[in-house]
Amino acid sequence: MKKYETAVKVDGVARCWQMFEEDKIERKYQKVNIAIAGRSGSGKSNFINALVRKWTGRRPALVGVPATTMHCTGYEHPINPNIILWDLPGFGTFNFPSESYLEKVNADLYDVFIIMTANRLTEQDTWLGKEVQRRIKPVIFVRTKIGNDVEIAKYDHPDKDEKVVLGAINADMMDKCAEFLYSLGVFLIDNHQSDKYEFNSLEKCIVEKLSTSKGQAMVFPLANLFRRKK
Repeated sequence: MKKYETAVKVDGVARCWQMFEEDKIERKYQKVNIAIAGRSGSGKSNFINALVRKWTGRRPALVGVPATTMHCTGYEHPINPNIILWDLPGFGTFNFPSESYLEKVNADLYDVFIIMTANRLTEQDTWLGKEVQRRIKPVIFVRTKIGNDVEIAKYDHPDKDEKVVLGAINADMMDKCAEFLYSLGVFLIDNHQSDKYEFNSLEKCIVEKLSTSKGQAMVFPLANLFRRKK
């Protein structure tokens, strides 16, 4: 940001935006680091497994109970090696308490956070979202295990259509995530049914939208800089 601030002071806003566009072209070929975060058991590793298995037939991430991911582990996206998916440890556990979580996982190293939650969005999930927003980083909220939610709803309310159930869950998630300024969306997925629900839409978002996230992330502080100049 310092070089952009200097450009505005010396050569004006036009030169600053020119520098930004030049840097954006360079960033196009840089690695984009996407953090897959969430509470233990929310399906982070399973998501990476499902995504990679869909394209390669392999399983790159270990999955188990209790928490398997004790370190931040990076995996290249199967169709875009410039995208690195980072499987982060579950937060709020004995080894990774909330108060030191972001420091332990080196949160500033990631360009985007995908926060995964199972069953419902909790106070811990929103806490993590707010902490990520404080760092001016885009965030996506993903509700996993949606197949289980649909089956439970069918059992409790046999008369309810699946679309109605999904619509209600989506509306609830959207309402709870409305406060997040840098949110890039909400997705409902099931890692064991990657051909259903919004798994493909999330994958498309990662490949098409998040691959340019370095440039998108810089727009936020730049906009604040220009507002200060006015």
